[in-house]
Order: sequence, then C-alpha cells, then structure tokens
Amino acid sequence: MLQESLYLLDKLKTSLFIGLIAFVLSACVDEEETKNNYKLSEISFSHYESENISVKPDQGIIVDGYLYVVLQKFSNEWDPEPGIIAVIDTETNQEVDTDDSVEGIQPIHLDVSNPSKIIYRPELGKLFLQASGLFYGDEEERYNAGGIVTIDVNTYETELLIDDSADTYNVYNMTIVSDTLGYYVAYKGWGENYVYEFNPTTGDIADSSVISLNEKNISDIEVDKEGNLWVANINAEDAGIYIVDTNTNEIDGALIPTTMPPQNITFITSPNTDDTLAVIATFNFSGSGEHITITVDDSRSIETGLGTDHSTDFFFVENGSEFYKVDRSFDNIVKYSSSDPATVLTQHSIRGDDVEANPHDMVFLDDSTAYILRYSAGNIWVVDTLLEE
Repeated sequence: MLQESLYLLDKLKTSLFIGLIAFVLSACVDEEETKNNYKLSEISFSHYESENISVKPDQGIIVDGYLYVVLQKFSNEWDPEPGIIAVIDTETNQEVDTDDSVEGIQPIHLDVSNPSKIIYRPELGKLFLQASGLFYGDEEERYNAGGIVTIDVNTYETELLIDDSADTYNVYNMTIVSDTLGYYVAYKGWGENYVYEFNPTTGDIADSSVISLNEKNISDIEVDKEGNLWVANINAEDAGIYIVDTNTNEIDGALIPTTMPPQNITFITSPNTDDTLAVIATFNFSGSGEHITITVDDSRSIETGLGTDHSTDFFFVENGSEFYKVDRSFDNIVKYSSSDPATVLTQHSIRGDDVEANPHDMVFLDDSTAYILRYSAGNIWVVDTLLEE
C-alpha cells in the first residue's frame, strides 16, 4: 500500500508541509523577473477540461518539429480517465489537428489511464507510451486500464502493444534498447516489482521475469550508451543501482549502493572528457535529497554529496553540455554544467501566479528554449534557458 500512497501523493500534492516549504523557498527567487523574462509564453490545455474533468501534462517528447504532450485526465474524485496526447507545432506553439474527420482540433485519444513515459524509436516510426492504469480494485477493475501503446507519428494511429493483466501486472515504467528488445517494470504491489523483457515490434513478452530483479521496489529503469540496463531500487535494505547485461539478463557486477534511495537516472556527457556519467537523484522519507554520479565504464566510480539542498521529489534532464534539476516540490529549475555536476549555474522559479506548478517534465527544443510541463497548473511554460539569474 505504501507505493500506492506515494503515487497518489505525487499526483495530488496534498502534503501541507511540502507546500509550505515550497512557498518559502520559491520566494527566494524573483518571481516577477521569472514571469517577465524566463517565461516566454504559455500553452494551455484548459479547453480539454470541464466541471468534472481536469487535465494534467505529465511527459513530452519532440519528434520532427512537433511536441507530443502526454495529458492525464482525472474526475473530480481523482479517478483516472483515459488520457490524450496533444500535438504542438514547435514553430508556432499551436496545437495541430490529429483527426480531420472530426470537427475542431483533435488530440490523439487513448484507451489507457495514467499515461506517462514516452519514447520515440525512429527505426520503427513509432512512439511508445507507458500507462500505469489503476492501482486499486479487484483484478477485473484494476487491470485492462493501462499497458504499452504505440503511436504512428505519420498517421497518429494507436495500437495497444501490451495490455496490463493479472499476468503482466501494472506497467509502471519502461525502456527500449532496440527495435526487438525492451524492458518494463511490472508492478504487483509494494515490494513486488518485476522486470520483464518484451519485443517492441511484436509485443511478445518473455515467459519469465529477470530473476535477479524479482520483488524489488523499482523507481526507474534506463539504458546506457553500451546497451546495459540500469535499474534504481529504493528498498531500504538494498537501495542502489543494479546494472544488467541485456545480452544475458544477468546483473553485471555487484549492487552499487547509494546513500539514499535512488528515484531517477539520467545520463550526461562531460564536454571536457567526453566521458558519460549517470546522475542519480536520491531521497529519503524524512524530507531531503541529494544527487550523486556514477561513471559509465568498468570502474563505475561513484561521487556523492554533489548537492544536498534538494527536496524529496526531483529529477534531472540532460541537454547537451548542461543538465537541469526539475524540482517538483519547490517548483524550481536549476541548471548545472555537465563538466561540474556539483555547481549550480542558474536557478529559476516556475511558480508564477499559480498556487503550485509541480513540474513533471522539461523538454528541450534547442540550446535556448525548453518546454516545462507544469502538472498541477495544467499548462506548459515555454522558457528561455539561457537567461541568467
């Protein structure tokens, strides 16, 4: 039940303590300057809302000049509804019509609830979308509400590649290695997470899970440049990073322990040495977090204590020679140099006039412009990433 509670906390942001801290700390950033300079424009999705339905932008990706925005939908009682994907022309920042047979501008309509992570595979010409579905109810109610969906970027046609079920469980996360190899996190319950191999082309799922990762609490999975699978495990007794050889599905080396449970993995490249590092966002349940780095090589050297002023709810995104901390609790965007992961370059508040923003993603158009998906506010800020403080 704990992971379900954490999931709902992430969506509802009902913690008064976190909200109070966020308000105080965001006040340290000049919000008038932020609104007038850092924020270039805003994209609203209020036209998809009603008295009974709210819409929340969760994840996004840019493909061939179009921003695909994954929008989660909820009833007034916060019951998940089937989501949609809005397609934005990045030249105009206007939404485009995905179905000219229906009057008005139409999004891509989905049959799954709680859609989130989205990946593009150019060799297949498709987007892959993970949807968690429901985390409550009996098997009949809980399952068949999520899975993995493919979207053809030329026709906008969707197809349910993998359905959640009593056998496959909730599809909680995913990553793709090649057009024939992917992995997803199957969530059965707290302490009952499993990693399954699947074929992104056919949708076939391996008969058994990756045994060495059975019954973990997995917060993130990503693939490095060598094709190895990195798995973040937040179990208190063995918190850390597992690295899996995708040729054998065996753990390559020992667990890399982290000082606090890891919640996010992001790969960056140092512009000075061309070395790849994994930046790991870690947190504890008492209200703090820090980030560490691990070298993506045979040594897997770890450096800790690079930033200890984080909240418990943050992640990183990479863009060229820099990477950014997106802090959901404090509504801040913090820029770091990939050559010096410990030093803050700039910091900006994205709170604006709203009570909270709760950013869920930051998608880069180029070196100077990015889209920040403000989940609780239900909109996107287009921002100038070159603006100094």
